[in-house]
This record gives sequence, structure tokens and C-alpha cells, in this order.
Amino acid sequence: MDETVEITRYPNRRLYDRSQKKYVTIGDIEEMVLGGRTIRVRDSKSDEDLTRATLVQILIERHPERLKMFPLPFLHEVLRADQTALDWLAIYFGNAKSIMDNMSETGAALFPGMQFWQSVMSGMAPSPTTDKTSTKSDTAAPPAAQTQENDELARRLVELEERLRRVEEESRIE
Repeated sequence: MDETVEITRYPNRRLYDRSQKKYVTIGDIEEMVLGGRTIRVRDSKSDEDLTRATLVQILIERHPERLKMFPLPFLHEVLRADQTALDWLAIYFGNAKSIMDNMSETGAALFPGMQFWQSVMSGMAPSPTTDKTSTKSDTAAPPAAQTQENDELARRLVELEERLRRVEEESRIE
């Protein structure tokens, strides 16, 4: 079931599953994803990747309770954020995904909800040095290099968080 299901969205907003050679609904796509399939939705004219927008639409329309995992202040900040902040968040979530992947590989997948978080984080953030349309298998670094890179990024993240904490403390004093 590793094969990605290719779906085309036409201007009339109809969705066509090429593998089944039939039109599908948002509910059908949801069932595919819940069944473990990976989908890719493309616009018929521009070939734009609409997968993220389609999955978000499913969450908003069919599972609004799951959006509670994002605190309201976080959502406000995402809307206000400039590209630098968004890039930082993408790296942050990408690192969190890498850590969870490493945890499951080392047997720490016994944590409750680990599979859920791995699925949530899957494909969230491309590496800043890779093409945003490439897949993990296309750009995966050797495990040792990946771990070393993740450790370095984690160390830098801790440093940035410490700097931010100091700046916040200094601004309260003034």
C-alpha cells in the first residue's frame, strides 16, 4: 500500500481518482487516508499540488475537534508571521518529526500516541536544503549524517530558545 493515490481536481471542483478511474468525494479521500493510503491531489490545469489544502479541508469540515490541538494564540501567530518565522516553524516541526522517527526506530514507540504524532508530523516540513516538492525517500541523508544534523539543529534551537528567554526577561525589566 505504499503507492500514492493520484487525484486530479477539475475546475468544477470534482475530484477524479486515476487509480480507480472514477470521481471521488472528500469523504472517499478521507477513507483512503484513514485506511493508510497516501494521496496526492493536483489541479488539472496548473498541476499545482492541492494535497495540503484538501487534507486541511477534511480536517475543518469533518474533524473540527482535532483542530483544538493548536492553541488559539499559536493560530494567531501563524497568521501574523513573516516568512522567516514560518521557515523557523517548518524547521522546528521537521526536527520534531525526525526525533519521533528516531524514537520509534529505537523502540521508544511505546509512548502513548506516538503513531498519531508521527502521522501528524509526516511531511510537514521539508529540509531547508531540499526541494519542497521532493519526498523523504528522495532526499534522505544517511542515518548517521541525519542524526548529526538533527543534533546540531536541536542544539541551535535550544540556544535560540535561551536567547529568546533572556530577551523577554530584559524587556520585562525595562
